[in-house]
Amino acid sequence: MNKKSKILLIGYNLFTVILGIIIEIWLNAIENDLYSKIHFTRLFVIEILLVITTNLLFFKGREIGDKLFRHRYGIGIFLIVICTFLQINGSSIGGWENMLTGNGQINDGVLLGTTREIRVDEWNVNTMMAFSKYFDNFSYFSKVMMGGDADNFIVYAQPVKDIGTIFRPFLIGYLFLTQGQGLSFFWSARLIVLFLVSFELMLLITKRKKLLSFVGSFMITLAPVVQWWFAVNGLVEMLIFGELAVILLDRYMLQENRFKRFIYLLLIGICAGGYILTFYPAWQVPLFYVFAGLAIWVILKNKDKFRFNKKDFAQIVFVLLIFFLIGLHIFTQSIDTVKTVLNTVYPGQRTDTGRRSIKYII
Repeated sequence: MNKKSKILLIGYNLFTVILGIIIEIWLNAIENDLYSKIHFTRLFVIEILLVITTNLLFFKGREIGDKLFRHRYGIGIFLIVICTFLQINGSSIGGWENMLTGNGQINDGVLLGTTREIRVDEWNVNTMMAFSKYFDNFSYFSKVMMGGDADNFIVYAQPVKDIGTIFRPFLIGYLFLTQGQGLSFFWSARLIVLFLVSFELMLLITKRKKLLSFVGSFMITLAPVVQWWFAVNGLVEMLIFGELAVILLDRYMLQENRFKRFIYLLLIGICAGGYILTFYPAWQVPLFYVFAGLAIWVILKNKDKFRFNKKDFAQIVFVLLIFFLIGLHIFTQSIDTVKTVLNTVYPGQRTDTGRRSIKYII
């Protein structure tokens, strides 16, 4: 880069910094709250986005795109750390202000968008259940949420100090972070991991077409149904675990290193356990057909390159044994809860034949 280009780059970045300050001053004026901590956080986010955009425009797009592609995992981890540290999340927890005060001012702490009180199952149920675990030392059963011992793991899917949490990695942040940081890790990690995993799956399907895969990952991550059910019912986890299992199967079949193969098997086992424990058949079953179809396609695609022997079989048996024991541990503790759920009208006895809705597929 010559001297003139360096001067131009510095000038562009200074301009974006000033522009970010102007935007934040304008937003502050609208909200009439110039010194709130939340505005300094938003200014930081705005500046980061503007600087990234400026540099993308200044340099060749393909060059920057290649660098972002090569370092996508590191960038993803960095974004998760930043969001967790700054306690940035998508919760509508601001709805509590209106519920408790009745003054209608429910935007305190909102960086972008607005608090959506209609998402009561998130901010008034699921998030509060997670926060309640800080008062019972993250026990498997708890009296905090109701009068008697409640199974906090199998149905409610809350953070607990149990080996079964290996199947719910996005709840681990609650176990050693504050409530705000745990909530932010839960939101940011699921969003970023879903995008990255969807991108990898699209790369596999499109035979490494990066731009098409990038668009496809956005379409999955920002799909209305995904965003609406983002914090409840395990849809995001189903997509992550299902997509990741397909990717890992492809890597496993093409990998010759014995140790790496074993790691892939372990991760596939975690994906299987995590998928099963979302415990929402209404989505699990139809999505399973999709992922099963992709898995069959991967097997057929790699069958000529795949080499299988007795050591591979032994590894598979070992991994199955590990996860059978963990599953047995979970089932033993939650057997009464499982029986209760299966004997309910919804979701236990729920059936759906499609109601002649084949036309909506097209």
